[in-house]
Amino acid sequence: MKYLILFFLIFELFSCQKKENRVVVAKLNSQDSVTIKDTIIYLETDTLFFDYRDSKKYNDFALLHLLKRSYDKDSICSVKYKIDFWKKDKYIDSNYFDFKGYTKGSENTSYYIDSTKTAFKRVGIGYPACGYTQNNFLFYVGKNGAQLIHESAEMGDSGWGTGIDYFIENDEKLIARTYSFWPDEESQNPEENGIVEYSDSIVFTLKANKWKLKKRTPTGKVYKREHKTFNEFHEN
Repeated sequence: MKYLILFFLIFELFSCQKKENRVVVAKLNSQDSVTIKDTIIYLETDTLFFDYRDSKKYNDFALLHLLKRSYDKDSICSVKYKIDFWKKDKYIDSNYFDFKGYTKGSENTSYYIDSTKTAFKRVGIGYPACGYTQNNFLFYVGKNGAQLIHESAEMGDSGWGTGIDYFIENDEKLIARTYSFWPDEESQNPEENGIVEYSDSIVFTLKANKWKLKKRTPTGKVYKREHKTFNEFHEN
């Protein structure tokens, strides 16, 4: 009977968007479960998966709630979100984040940056078309809760554009760098030959259960440049 009750509570959580959400946060024993009322009214709710295999996707997922949408005098949209992280039927932790420049019709993406290091989770929000900015948020979800480690933006157009690479050194160290890849206009074949520029190298380290950021290069300054063909760049 307790599993049947749990099923209906979770079903209500996924289907509810504009009313109060009830979520199961813990099991007391074989007879009882603990529920809390979330009194926030959400404009939208989306379920994010990090492993898309049918047998695995509800083992580690998140609920992304849109809390607020506002416009300035230039009609630029700002949004605020709350994200709840779950492992199966166990609530882990929540984070809040916001950004300016939301485009109506944007879609959400979610994935592990390394399938062997599942604590590092990346969430993206952006309009699914070339030339639009994608806002990205990197979270670390560990035994002490969830932390927003890094925010970034990327833009692509037909395979060219800007983005960010993450390199996991170990469970307590992460390195990031920004890249841009554009056609080499001095090449005889700029459609096939490009220039990659790297900037904003950052080291993130976990100390006393908090992620700390240290810049290795000045913000916005290119520290490495190399020539690559279009295929070479996208093979990496």
